[in-house]
Amino acid sequence: MTTSSEALGEFSPSTTEAATVKDHHPDLSVRELMDDNVLQSVPEDQRRSGWSLSLNSMGAVTPLICVAIAGLVVMQAGFAVGIVAAVLITIFGTALAWLVGHVTYTEGVSSTAVTRLYGLGIRGSSLASAIFGFVTIGFLAIENVLLYNAIEFMFDLPDTWVASVAIYGFLTLMWVLLTTFGMGLVTKTSGTLLALSLVLIVTLTVMAMTASGMSVGEALSHGPVTGDGSVWDRFEFALVTLVASTGAFSLTSSDYARYARSNRDVGISAFLGALVLNVGLVVIASLLFYGGSKFVGDKMVEKGLDTAGNATSAAIDLSGHNAGAFMILISPVLGFILACAVQAKTQVLNVYGASLALTNLADGLFKLRPGRVVMILIANAIGLIFVAGGILDLLNTWLQVLGVITTALVGVIISDFYVVRRRVRINQAACEVVNWAGVMTVIASSIIAETLQALGVLPLGFLTSLVISAVLYPILRKTVLPAGSWTRAEHSGFGSTR
Repeated sequence: MTTSSEALGEFSPSTTEAATVKDHHPDLSVRELMDDNVLQSVPEDQRRSGWSLSLNSMGAVTPLICVAIAGLVVMQAGFAVGIVAAVLITIFGTALAWLVGHVTYTEGVSSTAVTRLYGLGIRGSSLASAIFGFVTIGFLAIENVLLYNAIEFMFDLPDTWVASVAIYGFLTLMWVLLTTFGMGLVTKTSGTLLALSLVLIVTLTVMAMTASGMSVGEALSHGPVTGDGSVWDRFEFALVTLVASTGAFSLTSSDYARYARSNRDVGISAFLGALVLNVGLVVIASLLFYGGSKFVGDKMVEKGLDTAGNATSAAIDLSGHNAGAFMILISPVLGFILACAVQAKTQVLNVYGASLALTNLADGLFKLRPGRVVMILIANAIGLIFVAGGILDLLNTWLQVLGVITTALVGVIISDFYVVRRRVRINQAACEVVNWAGVMTVIASSIIAETLQALGVLPLGFLTSLVISAVLYPILRKTVLPAGSWTRAEHSGFGSTR
């Protein structure tokens, strides 16, 4: 692709601004490896195949929270309704991740940083950073709580402030060290950890179903356990619940796509990640939670955790808020290893994504570049604040908001690159400081969609926000807020590009 600012009527920076870009934003420093090209286009020699990238995209969607979300879907919607919703969301998620991923692959920068070029502008990209930071740090906090619950259950620890400080402190230290110094190791062992997780979860599922006497056919034809309402109500619930993590996946997958060698590799990584996140986890959750509920309920009675009359109901409830404990009751050793294996890699990727977002936020707003390591520390600190605020108790609300704001952001990126610019790359020497059309579109579409969803007028908030943003942005951009409105031009601040 070629770059053509004239094709879009873009404006040029002043001679002074253009001359000082190199001085203000020098190319890679001695921190190049540790900062992981966070504000630098990925060099050609670091590009990888889609199959290699898919190990990260698939590994990023297999933590306890994603298993719990899939379990929530099948328990309230039933397998048949859940799997139909999962297939549709897989197609939807692949399309979004591939479209945004192609943009990040083209420019070689992360999904939040690429909004400097397409959709929001240099300072405006702070909004994307805030959204992605909300997403990744939220997942970091929730998964910390789930792992804490698993550790507490495994070792029968009292839920005291001493235990909380010790366990959360240890977990935070691990994520900081692994993300700072062990990212290469985590990436290299992605396939091994993913394979180990799959083997363990299949083993636990077989153990649970064998003990309960339920066949695979019975599990995959099971109806809802806790849900009520019509088929459409249950289908609607499944769509809204699954798409929350899919919107986040689209942004996360496009971060990995900046390392792709070709657009085909972007698609491979996007499809395999979306397939595992939706279809794969719904099937696994059905087998594990339907098949394991009676067995786990009996185990809870044996341990004096509940009564016989309430055992199955308690097991179902446990699968939603403490999936790690559910697996530990099936097999203490294997269940605990599984909980740790899937969480360790995912938490590193959560911290990694959050550090990218916070780095762009600091540079976009204040032109500060303290380094990604500082942002790793800040991301973990914010995550602990989320934990203290009881984020797991707000899971359903958080998921609904998540689905709305992520698809609104994705809609603006796609609309700007493919519709307004017609795939013509921007001149990085003449980027808007703030693209007000994009900023206003993300905010307006999120508020409108969330309001309509809360009122029950248009319950599929994610779809509403996507449609509004995709339609509203080109209208604003081509009429009342064209390029250059209420802003000025600067260099993007990135290093060398492809």
